[in-house]
Amino acid sequence: MTRYLLGLAALLMLLSLAQSASAETEAMVWNRYGLPMRINGELVEKVPAPASLGSTVCVGEQVHYLTPERRLVFNGWSGGGVEPCILVSAAGNYEAFYVEELLVVVDSSYQPLRRSFWARKGESILLEVQKEYVEEGYRYVFERWSKGENPFDTVNNIVVLEPLYIEAKFRKEVRLQVVSLPGILVNGTGWYSEGEVTVISAPREIRVSESERLLFREWVSIGRHPAVIYNTPSSVTTIEVRGPHIIKAEYDRYFLVNAMGPQGVILSGWFREGEVLQISAPILIEIIPDSVRLAFKGWSGDLSHRTNTLSIVLERPLNINAAYVTEYRVEVRSPVGGSGAGWYEENATAIIRVPAEVQALLFTKRALQRFSGDCGDFCLSRGPLILKVDSPKTVEAVYALEPDLPSIGAAGSTAAALSAVYFFSSRRTRIKAKDYQKSPPVQHAA
Repeated sequence: MTRYLLGLAALLMLLSLAQSASAETEAMVWNRYGLPMRINGELVEKVPAPASLGSTVCVGEQVHYLTPERRLVFNGWSGGGVEPCILVSAAGNYEAFYVEELLVVVDSSYQPLRRSFWARKGESILLEVQKEYVEEGYRYVFERWSKGENPFDTVNNIVVLEPLYIEAKFRKEVRLQVVSLPGILVNGTGWYSEGEVTVISAPREIRVSESERLLFREWVSIGRHPAVIYNTPSSVTTIEVRGPHIIKAEYDRYFLVNAMGPQGVILSGWFREGEVLQISAPILIEIIPDSVRLAFKGWSGDLSHRTNTLSIVLERPLNINAAYVTEYRVEVRSPVGGSGAGWYEENATAIIRVPAEVQALLFTKRALQRFSGDCGDFCLSRGPLILKVDSPKTVEAVYALEPDLPSIGAAGSTAAALSAVYFFSSRRTRIKAKDYQKSPPVQHAA
């Protein structure tokens, strides 16, 4: 109001000066705010001021601040010019026009929207924002303007009558991503208010197939913004959302392992991928003591090995069987020993060998007569006994005492020879004795 009174006073003064202007003063320069001006380079504090023809008149200030939030901005001359300086070319009044501008400050929690600008007093301005802004895991959702004709719309109109502070209010949200292995449905992904506590969940167990499954292990924060998870080993837990977190549900993969043998289950169950398994089958399984047994031959199925003990790193489901063969015991009984006794696989061939004869007492021998026991039609065999081992076998070699004719003959010949030697030796001795008795005594000289 004061400026307008000053302007009115300046106008009245201008009329008074115009009436008393002399011949050498043919123009008046002024502005209604009483701001200083320059005439031919000299600053004139008091306006209106006279100016002669041909003078150069300039505004003293193009922008004049009334307060930090109000200002006057030069807007041109009454004669139509917009430059800050004009040439007085004719008599008359030359008014410098100013417009009042007011500072408008737009504030927001979404920083890119923050700005300030000057608007003319009485001007209607249009403010517009988007419904939401998404940036690096954060989302800003529009709620309202602090003032204006349309405070709840993204497009707002307001008339600037005074310095203006207006806020575009947004709700700040953060992105929570809950992830896991492909194909696993986990819950909790979404937008949340900063600091909000929410529930995240994942399946505890997932059946991939009849022989493969996944078991939940723990929650892990894998993003750039670490999260505090209250109970990581639980498949259902809570989390306080304080930033754009990425939470992953970690699973362990398990495979079904079945190892079977003649006696039933050797090993059966679910085992974790990468685990080292020790699987062992007995080398021998006794069915009937000292008669029938099973002998380990190898593993069949998903693995093929000859050793009875396996040490494997589990990488897939396993179904294996311990393969055995039936073995029967063959017993050989012989008073003079023999060969061929032992364990044989079912339907194998056993060759039994015993001596055909062996010296016994003087001039007698043990001669193999036959076999007895589990030898069937081959019991009368006197040579090597060949048997098909289809059951436990006990075979006995049967011997009989017989004269040992060669020994007897040899003994007789020896006796005859000895008798002859004795006969001739004794006869010679008798002849020599008889001749000795017939010979005269020998005379010796005196």
